Amino acid sequence: MLTQVTSVTWGQLSPFHQFDNVTVSAVPEPTSLAFLGVGLGVAGVRRARRKHLQDAVV
Repeated sequence: MLTQVTSVTWGQLSPFHQFDNVTVSAVPEPTSLAFLGVGLGVAGVRRARRKHLQDAVV
């Protein structure tokens, strides 16, 4: 999932750099869900065909 940073506070109170008050908003990716659905559909069809072929042979 991609995110978009909307605000960041930069500070250096110690020898290390710090990020504080980082606010992110989620960006939905509908294509990911579409690919998941297509993949599950293909897997289901292959499984059904394999079962059908096994039943026909036996």
